[in-house]
Amino acid sequence: MEPGFKVAHLAKDLALALDEVGDARRLAGTTLVRDLCEAVAAALGGDRGTQALITETRPVGPAVPSGGPR
Repeated sequence: MEPGFKVAHLAKDLALALDEVGDARRLAGTTLVRDLCEAVAAALGGDRGTQALITETRPVGPAVPSGGPR
């Protein structure tokens, strides 16, 4: 799959948003995604598309315990 929007660009854009807000605690989800983007970019290269956030971080094993949701 060809990259669409690069992970490094998303990390940069999220960092700009966090800088604008000033208090990263106000945007905890944005901080989390920025950190994930930076980790994926460092591990796999920033030229990977944002789909790498899913394909490289999906959990191993079933997402829902056997027997279904509780």
